[in-house]
Amino acid sequence: SGHSVAHLDETHAAKVYLRQRMIPEDRLADIYCTANFKEFLDSNFTYHSKKNDENSRVPEDSRIVTFFTNRNGTITHVSGRALDKDAKLRYMTVRTVEVEETKMFGYNRVDPSSQIYVFEGQFDSMFVKNGVASGDSALYRIADLLGKNSCVLVYDAQPRNREIVKQINSVINKGYKVIVTGK
Repeated sequence: SGHSVAHLDETHAAKVYLRQRMIPEDRLADIYCTANFKEFLDSNFTYHSKKNDENSRVPEDSRIVTFFTNRNGTITHVSGRALDKDAKLRYMTVRTVEVEETKMFGYNRVDPSSQIYVFEGQFDSMFVKNGVASGDSALYRIADLLGKNSCVLVYDAQPRNREIVKQINSVINKGYKVIVTGK
């Protein structure tokens, strides 16, 4: 129910989107696409955090799928990015292991002996050597796991809400290395 984007036709919406984002060619094999995100989760993961939750609103639409892993390569979270620009929920990330683990995209590729760059978005992390992503604004959780001095937290250049500004100020005051990207 899901296919690697690398094997999709050039005109497929997922491949067109990723080409527009200029995602490096060698990363396309790690990105999947599914016509039905809920069905993809239900059929590929014996456990996921939304599986038997009647209140969960897992979208049943077409999505680009990325996988968060732990150091051993076990998939801990799956993220679906809507292909429909009018989707109510553009991103949804679902835990696929029963025990909570730090959510990290690219953990299996990290070189712990080099500087690690922690991004919010998975796609952004693909452009930088030793880049990983948190999939949310809590970049510091990855630095806490990998070592504060090994990581640079790279915040998006989007308009800031008060909570994000507070969080950035807090991590700077706690001694984390921070970059806020510019447009």
